[in-house]
Amino acid sequence: ATEETIYQPIFITITLDGYFRDFLKGNFTRYDEKKHLKYIPNNDRFGALRDKITKKEKFTIKDLYNVLNFQLNRFQKSNIFKKIKEDGHKAHYIRVCEPHKKDGVPHLHLMLYVPVKYVYTLKDFYISYFPAPQNIKPLDKNIDDGQLKGFQWEIKSAPAYILKYIFKSFLNVQNETELDYLQAWYIKHRILRVVTSHSIVPAWVYRKISVLDKDWHYLT
Repeated sequence: ATEETIYQPIFITITLDGYFRDFLKGNFTRYDEKKHLKYIPNNDRFGALRDKITKKEKFTIKDLYNVLNFQLNRFQKSNIFKKIKEDGHKAHYIRVCEPHKKDGVPHLHLMLYVPVKYVYTLKDFYISYFPAPQNIKPLDKNIDDGQLKGFQWEIKSAPAYILKYIFKSFLNVQNETELDYLQAWYIKHRILRVVTSHSIVPAWVYRKISVLDKDWHYLT
């Protein structure tokens, strides 16, 4: 295979900037319209959230989830993804959402697969679209390899890495009789646990395993 056909897994974390936490309390003093407006949706798909700010209405956890989805959608429509498509390639991903333990504010984890030659350009776009300090800190301050807390590509086992987050989001039906905090959080706020793009796995594989979809223990 050529470099263009080799896909690189990138583990991406998308965390909201700190001022969004204030929105849950109806506090918008740290909101700067000139700087922050582009990160907040105001449409039918993601919600009229700019209007809520104007009216000084408290945000909900679901509102913050919609902000994350809006920001991710902007990122996926950016020029780097257009370039990947124009060059005849695709970007594939598996996405998991989970809450911060302290306050329930959501953040996203993605395992994104793109051809290797786009990784560094994609990193530049990531920094531009998700500039929250916790996203763009160096992964290791003692090692200058270019990786960020929110953008990592040196992954020994990419599937295992993302599966850790997927399995956390599902209840262990063998050992649990009641919902835990994580399950209750997904249900209360109507948040999807796992979202995937169109996969590189052919359809016949899914047809083969579809008969097992109710038997999670066997399937895993």
